[in-house]
Amino acid sequence: MVIGAASLAVGTVSILQNRRRSAAAAVEVPEPVRAPRAELAELPLMRTLPAGRARVHEAVPLPAGHGRHRRRRWALRRANGAALDADLPLFVPRELSADVAAWMRQARREGGFLLLVGTSSVGKTRLLFETARQELGGARVLVPDLGDGGAVNALADAALSGPVVVWLDELQRFLAGPYFVTDDSVDDVPVTAAVLRRLLDGDAPVIVLTTLWPDYLDRLRASDTDDAGVTRPRYPGAADVLALRSKQLRVDTFTAAERHRARELGPRDPRLAFAVEGTDFNVTETLAGAPRIMQRYREAPAERQAVVHAAVDARRLGIQGPLSRRLLCEAARGYLTGIHADDTWFDRALAELTRHDRRDDAATAPLLAIATADHRRVLGYTVTDYLLQELLRHRRSALLSDTTWDALLDHTDDVDDRRRLARGAEQRMQYRHAHRLDHALSNVGDIDATVRVAKRLAKQGRVDEAVEMVRPLDATSESFVVLSLSELLEQQGEVGKAVALLRTLVDTGHRYADILLVEMLTRHGMVEGLLPLALDGDIYASMKLIPLLTERSMVKPLRRLAEAGNTQAASYLAGLLIEQGKIDEGYTWLRAHYDATHARTGTFALWLVERGETDKALAVLRAIADDSPLAATLLTRLSDRQDTIEELRTIAGLTASLTSHALADMLAEHGMLDELRSLSDADDTHARRQLYHQLAKHDMLDELRARGDAGDTDAVIELARHLATCGRLSGAVTLLRSRAETDSTCAWALADLLAKHGEHELLWDEVHAGNKHASRGLINSLRATGQQEHAERLRMWGLTSDGMPSPPWWPTAGCTGESSH
Repeated sequence: MVIGAASLAVGTVSILQNRRRSAAAAVEVPEPVRAPRAELAELPLMRTLPAGRARVHEAVPLPAGHGRHRRRRWALRRANGAALDADLPLFVPRELSADVAAWMRQARREGGFLLLVGTSSVGKTRLLFETARQELGGARVLVPDLGDGGAVNALADAALSGPVVVWLDELQRFLAGPYFVTDDSVDDVPVTAAVLRRLLDGDAPVIVLTTLWPDYLDRLRASDTDDAGVTRPRYPGAADVLALRSKQLRVDTFTAAERHRARELGPRDPRLAFAVEGTDFNVTETLAGAPRIMQRYREAPAERQAVVHAAVDARRLGIQGPLSRRLLCEAARGYLTGIHADDTWFDRALAELTRHDRRDDAATAPLLAIATADHRRVLGYTVTDYLLQELLRHRRSALLSDTTWDALLDHTDDVDDRRRLARGAEQRMQYRHAHRLDHALSNVGDIDATVRVAKRLAKQGRVDEAVEMVRPLDATSESFVVLSLSELLEQQGEVGKAVALLRTLVDTGHRYADILLVEMLTRHGMVEGLLPLALDGDIYASMKLIPLLTERSMVKPLRRLAEAGNTQAASYLAGLLIEQGKIDEGYTWLRAHYDATHARTGTFALWLVERGETDKALAVLRAIADDSPLAATLLTRLSDRQDTIEELRTIAGLTASLTSHALADMLAEHGMLDELRSLSDADDTHARRQLYHQLAKHDMLDELRARGDAGDTDAVIELARHLATCGRLSGAVTLLRSRAETDSTCAWALADLLAKHGEHELLWDEVHAGNKHASRGLINSLRATGQQEHAERLRMWGLTSDGMPSPPWWPTAGCTGESSH
């Protein structure tokens, strides 16, 4: 039976620490197979690998009516010649079993990388384990301890013969990222794409078998866009591994057919019979102890729940390392009521939360102890996987008291955890707590923390101090900080100062400043700033300026650009003059400056046709037909035929290579979805967005959902907007929230949607949940409703721990601490 070996006890520990088992639980778990770096022959065969070593966790004991005194009797019973396992129920074949088995048979000859993705307690590891024992039973298997990439490195250096399995259950624990956590006593390294590539490309077949939660997969693949508009992977090492060619399969909860198979096996295994009758939990969840875990949490008194909430919120805020007794004790006080003069309450609560007794095995303890590598002491504690998964969702927007914030800040030593905690505080507008962490990080050379401190100063109008603070940084880092400061100045309405800062960077040759300067000038319609840049040969400035001039019918600056040899300006000038009735002058410019290989002429003619001005289109084409094969072809077609959809398709085809935006717009207007799909599949972003808009318009939501499920963010956002427009705002919010944490674009779309619909309460929830775009959306929404003072106060000072606008406080630059005012 599948019992979710990403599951509730060993699975949770594996997220956090290598070579650790629950010291408090006292459950006998075989020591994991440490990578034998000397002899490959020492590795066990897959068919002899114990389930415990593969991190397949044991199931709950026999249900009521089959007490522990009868457990051995059940173990001795035989079903089809095989004794029931006292720890594992009978395996129920999954609907994916055939696909996994077929892949393994091929991998036995050629090698390969298999990733099973699924949430906690859906049976990923058991499925992998049972199928591998059957299909790869004769292969040697390496089960490195969690986080021990060195074992995989050593295997890559060995001379391999015959198939070898590399067992990387809980893959996130082996990849460079937030879940790769070790203690000082262990010298572990993450697994890299280069090492896996060497193994997979070697002469001997190597089969890499892995499992991962979908949330972990999304987070490890996530990317961030910096203030200069550059998008980079958030965890490049992990992203490189996940980008390797692999077979990826999704393991979901039991289907009706799988439940039926489990029910058929029930008479031979009382655990299955009990689990399959449950309605509140899936079969695998029941076997993994989820009902008992949730019962223990829900029935726990306030002190115990306070400890659990402290542990969950620490994880929610980004602390991935083991949670110390002191951190949990101090943080939990923020959830208590009444007087607790000493810590005896905590000792009792912790003992009960980590307890297992005759009825419960270790998997049903809400908290698990993590042992040090030598198993001599408890390193810290963590939350059982299933409970963590459930409470992270329920506590997504929960506020933390100052007591809890201070405990997290005071008792978190790992620098990566501190960085994540600082970002979590910043995104929740808890600026005072973020400032305290950032100062400490900045003082030890953390550039990102220095950026945040400088930006915080700039928010409060102290731009000179902010710039001075970043002077000691290297030139590249300083430039990016100033880019950030220019954005803040623009938000404050100090556009002139922002432009001046960007010009300084342009003069020093920063590669992004010129683009950002042009975009800022364009946003504010500052033609006088763009024109000198365009005349000086800045192509991007010309691209932005020329449509702006045309829209404003500014013939004089267009003529200056055209006279300077800018053919785009000449083309737009010709069109503008013809629009104004100056036909002869327009044709003169068009004839003098057109490029016979450029589609601008065809585009302009098509634009006139679309407006019903076919005569003007013919006149334009006649003016240049002698020199332009394209113009002659279009002239012939327009002269001989009516303006039909088929004709538009022909014209569009002639101009598609250089006018994809115009083509996509035309296809959308005439409902040509097949053509739009073709352009979209050819990676035309504008066509893809037009297609999704048309799908929503024609209520073709199944296709939109399918494309969104395949990972297309644009489809998700279009579907959400459509749902909101149709009065289904809650559905739109749920859809975007499911992706907001790992997809910055969905997070932005969610904040934007809520702001446009005036949903301030939901925007507040997003702020408290750490959606980094929500604070800006909330502030802009408050401004739009006339609450300027309230918005400014939030922007400058953030929130208090109870979610109220903070009174003024003054961050100091260059030293730790702060001064209040």
